[in-house]
Amino acid sequence: LKQIQSGEVAFSDLYDDAKLIAYAEATRDAGVWNVPTIVVFQEIPSDEAEEVFSRPEMRYVDPLTRATWDPSTTFYYDGLSDDEIRLMRRWNDLRLHRAEALHEAGARLLLGTDTPNPFVVPGFSIHEELANLVAAGLTPYEAIRAGTRDGAEFLGDLDEWGTLEVGKRADMILLDANPLDDVGNVNGRAGIVVRGRWLSEAKLRSGLEDLAASYEAPKDRFAALEPLPSEGTRSYEEIFEMAYNDVPVGAERVAVETIDGSAAIVAQSVVDPPNDAMTLERLELDSAGACRGLTLQRITSLGEDSLTVEMESGLVVVSGTLGSGEPVDLREPVADNTLCGSSMLATILQIVGRLESLGVDESTEVSSKTLEWGPNFSLVNYSITIARVADEDVDSASGVVTARVFEMDWSSTSANYESKLWLGEDGRILALEVSSQMGLISYRPIL
Repeated sequence: LKQIQSGEVAFSDLYDDAKLIAYAEATRDAGVWNVPTIVVFQEIPSDEAEEVFSRPEMRYVDPLTRATWDPSTTFYYDGLSDDEIRLMRRWNDLRLHRAEALHEAGARLLLGTDTPNPFVVPGFSIHEELANLVAAGLTPYEAIRAGTRDGAEFLGDLDEWGTLEVGKRADMILLDANPLDDVGNVNGRAGIVVRGRWLSEAKLRSGLEDLAASYEAPKDRFAALEPLPSEGTRSYEEIFEMAYNDVPVGAERVAVETIDGSAAIVAQSVVDPPNDAMTLERLELDSAGACRGLTLQRITSLGEDSLTVEMESGLVVVSGTLGSGEPVDLREPVADNTLCGSSMLATILQIVGRLESLGVDESTEVSSKTLEWGPNFSLVNYSITIARVADEDVDSASGVVTARVFEMDWSSTSANYESKLWLGEDGRILALEVSSQMGLISYRPIL
């Protein structure tokens, strides 16, 4: 892909009309359904990225998703020059030609957009794709059918929906003009019927405005929640704001307390709408600071996950129930001094004590058993290499201070990523940054 984008491989070396026709016919003969998703790469930005972000429909994209579309950070465009982006756009022209060949061969097509790829706005992008299918040679009727009747056929639900017939589900759009004359008329709604319920265009627009208003972050994300539970003597407490590419998306409050010589880390995170999630985590540490286990409650729109992790005698046991109602019972071997936790900042607090004696240019390695959701629940084994680098001056509640800086490489069989940690002389976390495919996740104390 990089070779194509950079022009090292010519399009003429890869593209052959005769082969395309043969492949399209073979696709038809095999009964394979195709979703062209031409819209995915149509909005590849360069200098006009700000113009794309200023479009009216962008108001209805939640801040987290918008942040992942930043062309300066997302892996889609990382390191690409303007010339390389122009080559990708040319490549997209060939995607349109491919859809045309499939249609001419009689292969089955479906309407789809592959949102939330960058600048592919849910709902709005489907109208762009309808126009793309017409540009690829489909009639307006065929393009609309690809997202209605044909979609139901593909899913095996044609007896329930997909066409307007007596006895089928009452899902339909009432339009102001005939879409068979111009497929763009699908966007001129008078209203819709969803499972027999009428929603006028005014009602739909009002709902969109409510959606945009819901993205305003609350001043105090924890106002409606109980204080962090405490069972011992609290020695540390902090609230951090979570941001994605500098866009605030939530907050996490953490506390450390001692109980009979042992320690516990208690944390609660809140993720802003529409990705609403509230997680309460309690990590139990032994007198040497090693993880003994944790309890975690995670509430999302899909339900409540309630999990317990126990680490002893060379074995980690994860038990509980997911929001779907699915029981969890995982058992794996575990080495001594292995961290345990989730993607919350609280997990990093376990590392802090192990970094006290690390000098500049020195490194150490630790391992972690980490609970993750993305999209399925799993227990991920990470190997973490931590290196101390040169100190830096950073802002803190007491002004500019010199921070110890640590770079961490996280490696597992399913993912690899990097993070950077800034610690004050008193061991307090001054900042944490985590690099991801779509940009930078950061945690900073709310001063």
